Amino acid sequence: RKTMINTTKCFIGAASFELPWAFMQAGLVGSVAGVCFLAAISSFSLQRLAMCPVLVHETTQARAIRSNTHEGEIRDEARGLYLTYPAIGRVCFGAWGEAVSWFGVLAMTLGVAGSYFVFIATTMAELTDLDMNAWLAITLVVVSVFSWLRRLSVLAYTSAFGIMALILAVVVTSVDAAQNHTPNVGDLDFWKWDTYPLFLGNAGFLYLISTAILPLAQDMETPERFPGALNNSIVFVTLLNLAFAIFAWASYGSCDEHHDDDDEKT
Repeated sequence: RKTMINTTKCFIGAASFELPWAFMQAGLVGSVAGVCFLAAISSFSLQRLAMCPVLVHETTQARAIRSNTHEGEIRDEARGLYLTYPAIGRVCFGAWGEAVSWFGVLAMTLGVAGSYFVFIATTMAELTDLDMNAWLAITLVVVSVFSWLRRLSVLAYTSAFGIMALILAVVVTSVDAAQNHTPNVGDLDFWKWDTYPLFLGNAGFLYLISTAILPLAQDMETPERFPGALNNSIVFVTLLNLAFAIFAWASYGSCDEHHDDDDEKT
């Protein structure tokens, strides 16, 4: 249960608020089919990632046994290779695999962190008198200070605050839609192939938690039960996001409709 909750916390994020717009780019049927497809391939690939430490451990043991290595050294080597993608890459492909794995991890981390920096700076610039560059500098300074912490556990409480803020945003949006708008699913497009790539680019962020899979799986007392916890989390997150995205889209309509209404009023 703990692993399922932690996995769900990793899945849930700001990407949910991109979905109504993303669904407009694919149509109702195209969006539901696309999200379900992304959920299925994410379940498959994330389970395979979770199996990597076990395979590394078995491979390390086999190599050590063939070279007559002492059992204690086997455990030490396996422990050292059990936690990171670069270590797994080294076991599979040697130094080249380790280097490529490090490049992938750093590129992904910089890309995700950079997008959040821009998101924070852009949002704060809209709410204050400071421009985006000033908020980028402030964000970098704050994050640099936090990066010096030896234990990130001291910031664990911020996770709960972020989840509560996200839930509050979903509730406020849903209440506003229910009180001030009338959902009309019949007016929604069923298929939109011309803008479908825009949908995939946004919806793909729903299941982007690959860097968290190894810690989540290895923290379990029985790692073989991880696929069940992962799939339960994926099903819950998928149903929740589908319901929210369709309801918000049906309630607020498309951006073009609102622009047309504003033009008529002016």
